[in-house]
Amino acid sequence: MSGQNTTKEEEVDLGQLFKLIGKMFSNLFNFIGNIFKGAFRFLILVLIFLHRGLKWYVAAIVLGVVVGVVLDKTSEKSFGANLYIETNFNSARQVYENMENLHALASVGHDSVELARILGLTVKQARTLKGFYIKPDFDENYMIEKYSDYYDRLDSISQLTASYTDYKENLMFYNFDIHQIGVASTDKFIYADLQKKLVEVISFNAYTESVKDVTLKNLDREMKMLNEQAKEIDTLVKEYFKIRIAESKKQAIPGGGTNLYMSGDSNVNTLIVDESKLVARKYALEARRSSIDSSRVKQQKVVNTLADFPNSGYDILEWYNKKKFVLPIVFFGLTFVASLLLLLRDYIEEQSDKLSKNTEEQ
Repeated sequence: MSGQNTTKEEEVDLGQLFKLIGKMFSNLFNFIGNIFKGAFRFLILVLIFLHRGLKWYVAAIVLGVVVGVVLDKTSEKSFGANLYIETNFNSARQVYENMENLHALASVGHDSVELARILGLTVKQARTLKGFYIKPDFDENYMIEKYSDYYDRLDSISQLTASYTDYKENLMFYNFDIHQIGVASTDKFIYADLQKKLVEVISFNAYTESVKDVTLKNLDREMKMLNEQAKEIDTLVKEYFKIRIAESKKQAIPGGGTNLYMSGDSNVNTLIVDESKLVARKYALEARRSSIDSSRVKQQKVVNTLADFPNSGYDILEWYNKKKFVLPIVFFGLTFVASLLLLLRDYIEEQSDKLSKNTEEQ
């Protein structure tokens, strides 16, 4: 009997548990359903509100477009163009410092006289300059290659903590060789005149100029030595070829004549001098001379221009800088807020009237 009572009690407990779980799920589904019902009701109210003032919103948007187009056409236009440079002799710091100075003169101090003097422009041209900008020019593949080289140079312990993210975040502008220079101006055709002196101005530094001069002198000195070595090797090769030809014309006489052999081994017919090694050395000298020619071209200046300014600037304004896009949004927003305030006023007046009636009835 006691066993049957225990079984009945367990069945009752399980039944209550299932009812409790079912009620919990029912409440959850009702809660989610109420959220969707509330969101739908709110959306309907918003649409009704917009529909009632539709003509005012359309008028506000049209007015914003018209006013924005007129202002855009009558306001001063802004153009931009980019110049790409390569810095040599660790001159990036100086370039960035000079660019910061030019930007301050153009956008902060508005000192067109000083800008004209520095850049060799007229004061009228300098007055059109609105900003100077510079940043390193690179892509993700370039960053990965630099990180790979950096990682390979680390010891095994340092490699455990050298993550790509940390390496990328710790890089500074002077760790890059190629940089993008941007100039903003209201004169679309100033860039041809601006480039004449801009690169020279931003790169001038007495120390880097001295390093450049010494580097070019060393390259010239090395080239001179290589040319002399090449001449000597040409002479030696010609002489050994003559000896080869003369030896080949001799008639072999057993036990006669004098022959020179390497390592004193007369059983191995190997000449002491192998002119093929001289020819290989000549080719190595030619390769080095080509390398010096390339280095001399790249290091001819402190800053090399990789890509010039275009002949004319182009529109650099984003959509949010153009009034024909901004004003319609602003006018629509103001009309919407005004409609809300009117609706709130009507609601307050309605509630006030109800409160007054209730007070009179009491």
